[in-house]
Amino acid sequence: MDSNELCTAYEIYRTLYTEGECGGQAYKQYNDNTNIQSIIEVFLQEDETAIITSSEKLYLVAKSSRSHLNLSNPYIKKFYFKADTKNIELYMIYFSMIVIIGKD
Repeated sequence: MDSNELCTAYEIYRTLYTEGECGGQAYKQYNDNTNIQSIIEVFLQEDETAIITSSEKLYLVAKSSRSHLNLSNPYIKKFYFKADTKNIELYMIYFSMIVIIGKD
């Protein structure tokens, strides 16, 4: 491992953390270099997150409900939807997101 790999791994993780996804050159660097993957894995463990890989992009997701990236249903309802939003509506949104990401 050299300093360039460490900097590259940090840049990829920072992009994932701030934007939730990355592709292009970052995707290629992540897939082609196992050292970069190992470094990013340390960051993932610390933040209780995981990377989901599609054919062209990487996505950052929370692994547990204790992760600071995880949002509970009541929190989502309170801050993003009307007060009378039902859980079934949230689950339909979740399902739609899975379909869209899986289609990639």
